[in-house]
Amino acid sequence: VLTKQTPTNNLLETVAKRIKNIENVEVRRSLLTQAKIFAGLRFDEKIINQLLRENFMKDSVTYQAIVREGLQEGKEIGVKQGIEQMRQREAVLLVRQLERQVNRVDEATKAKIMVLPQIKLEDLGLALFDFESPADLDKWLQVNN
Repeated sequence: VLTKQTPTNNLLETVAKRIKNIENVEVRRSLLTQAKIFAGLRFDEKIINQLLRENFMKDSVTYQAIVREGLQEGKEIGVKQGIEQMRQREAVLLVRQLERQVNRVDEATKAKIMVLPQIKLEDLGLALFDFESPADLDKWLQVNN
């Protein structure tokens, strides 16, 4: 069909659509290769690549395994980032509560609180109700840091 007609993009588009509708991957791949070869006799390479392209890598089990691995890594990174954001929010909230409890928290103490691990933030959240002054907070940080 490609070699009997005068070159028009419509013809190549029709061939591309018909090939795309073929469900059997091997047959589709073979016909696509053949169509590219014959199209090369009449059409510009840019148009051929634009209309007769298909990503067969997506059919590869290796490609699919790499994608699954990447998705899993992405999920793990997202979970870690979410946990860290929650830890930071908890630290900010604790600083605000401590400021109400002991009237002031200096910047150096705030910085120490902001880097506490999650479990220590939880402990501080319980201990803050026993604090009466900034000195109580400083003492707790020395013991628990």
